[in-house]
Amino acid sequence: MDLVEGDEAGKNSPLQEVQVRPIRSFEELRAAIAFAQRAFGLSDHHRGGFFDYYTSRFAQQSDLMVMAEAEGEMVGIVLSSIQGNHILVGEVAVAAAYQRRGIGSRMLVLVEQHARRLGYQRLLLGTADAQDFYLKNGYVPLLWLHVEDSGVSQMEQALQTELRTYPLIWKPAVWKQGDRQGLQLALQTSVPDEALRKRIEQAVPTCRGEYLFAKGMGEATSFRRANGSLPWSSSSCFGTGICLGNGFAEPEEDTTGVNQIDLFLAPGLCRQVRSP
Repeated sequence: MDLVEGDEAGKNSPLQEVQVRPIRSFEELRAAIAFAQRAFGLSDHHRGGFFDYYTSRFAQQSDLMVMAEAEGEMVGIVLSSIQGNHILVGEVAVAAAYQRRGIGSRMLVLVEQHARRLGYQRLLLGTADAQDFYLKNGYVPLLWLHVEDSGVSQMEQALQTELRTYPLIWKPAVWKQGDRQGLQLALQTSVPDEALRKRIEQAVPTCRGEYLFAKGMGEATSFRRANGSLPWSSSSCFGTGICLGNGFAEPEEDTTGVNQIDLFLAPGLCRQVRSP
């Protein structure tokens, strides 16, 4: 979720007037959640869910929750958390009077520094209308595709034809939810391409696509075989375990709870809707 400033710092009001630092207490975290509620019009129900989510992680992950402060007033927030082997960037917002001063970029840099200190190189987020901001801060677009089992063969055909030139960022992963199951995968595109997403969804009716943005993923990797096919078999893959994120969980492992990547698609946690 983001309400971010434009690309460049403004000419007025020097940046040193604004301090960027980690959130230090539950009181400040509560204020940050209230800040997000005002910025995005969150309901009290969502506000409570956000607070519970971040307070449960605060003791070990507080350095990933940062704020901008001017004259004792909170003027910006970035709330993020550890999800599997990456950092999930959630809410990003800057007060209107302080936008276009580079504050959102400074907060992201601080989160990235703390992520590296904790041993995490990868950051992922979802955004609806702040794409230029993240692109100019070094994030790359990933087209995340969530395919139900009945559409897997159609997706494999598309990946061997129209989508053949797009690198696969992760090995396709199996998901399962109740009596539904399928595959999820991410393609790297040079720019966000909504026309491509819509073509894929039309060609594969059980596919749902959404753009995510990533940093620190390293070089794009193609998991295709030499003939262009993909290294999965729906029957054998479902038989060996359930895929969470970009790695397999064996059947005896706990596969309950929220899939780390599906957090991006879950309404109310990572809906990024405006620009810092």
